[in-house]
Amino acid sequence: MRKVFKEIIPQGSFTFKDLVMEIIFILGEKLAKALSMLLVGLDDALCFKARCSGELKGWESIGKKERSLITLFGLEIRYKRRGYRREGPDGYEYRYPLDELLGLKKEERFCPLVQQIAVALAAKMSYREAALFMQEFLLVPVSHQEIHRWVQEAGEARLAEQEKEREAFFEQGEVKEGRREAELVVIEADGVYIPLQRTGGAKRAEIKLGTMHEGWEAESPSRKRFRLRGKECWGGVMEKEASLSKVPKFPQNSLNQPFSFFKEGGD
Repeated sequence: MRKVFKEIIPQGSFTFKDLVMEIIFILGEKLAKALSMLLVGLDDALCFKARCSGELKGWESIGKKERSLITLFGLEIRYKRRGYRREGPDGYEYRYPLDELLGLKKEERFCPLVQQIAVALAAKMSYREAALFMQEFLLVPVSHQEIHRWVQEAGEARLAEQEKEREAFFEQGEVKEGRREAELVVIEADGVYIPLQRTGGAKRAEIKLGTMHEGWEAESPSRKRFRLRGKECWGGVMEKEASLSKVPKFPQNSLNQPFSFFKEGGD
């Protein structure tokens, strides 16, 4: 430990922040090396099991290929994993079992944790501000364009998930566990048109906005002010003819019945 402190304490001024960051870098490098070794071992075990089970039948080994991922504090994790290919109608198909297990997308430079944090930040600030925060405080060299792409991908994945939930609820009558019944459910929806630029097609789109609540309740014993109970809001771009059941984030997320009262506004 004395050796470590001799390495991290420079000449001149030194603050507690500097000390914390230097220790994070030292421990982070050791963590990156340990994680790389762990991933190599996991790849060995995974591919051995796949070969024994016949899962890789018809796939040709292309050896080990190196991959690197950037995680928090700019740490780079490098590891080699086995790849396989097989000839298809449109050329060779490639797969890397370890990447599939870990949910890593092809040619992605940043780890999923970085992407998750960046998407969460982008929900509360602009893409440029989110990128600046990632660069200055988490030392991740990510651009606002990359964060924009991650947000789009996360949105598409969430829409697909919600569509499955909607189909299960409206078409199959499936209700998730943990839902409850309400005496009254009020849903209000309206829309506003916005102009589009450089789309090459439609010149405007309608943003649908909706809110759901379970009635009103008093904020204080005097009952002079009231508030909405169990309020949820959603929004999205959809066609004018889209029915309520097509709203991606429909309130079947928490209740057993679709609705008790619906009001659609219009100007």
